Amino acid sequence: MQIVTALLKLNTLIDFEKKMLETSKPKLLIVDNLQAIVISLQTQLSTVDAEFIHAHSKNEVLEKVLEHDFAVFLINVQIPEINGYEIATFLQGEIKTQDVPIIFITAKLHNIIYQNIDFTHGAIDTIEAPINNDLLLSKIGTLIKLWQKNNELNQVLQDIAKQNYALQSEVSERKKIQAKLNHVAMYDPLTNLPNRSLLNKESEKQLSAAHRYDYHVGFMFLDLDGFKAVNENHGHETGDGVLIEMTYRIVSSVRVCDIVTFASSLL
Repeated sequence: MQIVTALLKLNTLIDFEKKMLETSKPKLLIVDNLQAIVISLQTQLSTVDAEFIHAHSKNEVLEKVLEHDFAVFLINVQIPEINGYEIATFLQGEIKTQDVPIIFITAKLHNIIYQNIDFTHGAIDTIEAPINNDLLLSKIGTLIKLWQKNNELNQVLQDIAKQNYALQSEVSERKKIQAKLNHVAMYDPLTNLPNRSLLNKESEKQLSAAHRYDYHVGFMFLDLDGFKAVNENHGHETGDGVLIEMTYRIVSSVRVCDIVTFASSLL
């Protein structure tokens, strides 16, 4: 049973790693209304390590953009049923896709006027039909490599951010622990009053200030008569309750500027 469970976990891990490798591939969206052209482009780009997704209409483009993150858009601008310029303008206006490079596929007679229109609508480059395979591979390959480098950089930045967050969390936790240790060292755990250590520090501070500014400091020591008998006859829990009640009454009776401490060794 344990072996079967281990194998299932291993298979799950392998499937997860495969899925991660698949999703880490750059995605290229091909926009054309003719399936034959889409297949032809995918065949020409078969050596490119990328996932190819196609769309035949503006609505499909919207669906694919919402579903995937793309590295490159390859859009045929001169097809009857899809306005390539309109789609490019839409993609440039969306935060998710505004930085994704667009390449237009155009007719061979595409003159300089139309090229200017291409760039105005967000294209970074154009490819004339019939498509030169080497030129297509070179341009798409370069953009894919840029996407991969940018993706690697973003991953490094995310790792650094995670490490910084972990470091900040660790520093914050250590500060909390140190603050608790300082509190434990200076305050009585039962009454939460300053203990003898803090009393000594405050005494030195107050006496030094009194000497410098010529004023007086008063010390009052209170002892609880019969407190030992309370512990012996009624238990330590009752004795703790007496100390807590006495602390409340004393603190409620003094001024804000007065300091009430607890020195258990005096009792």
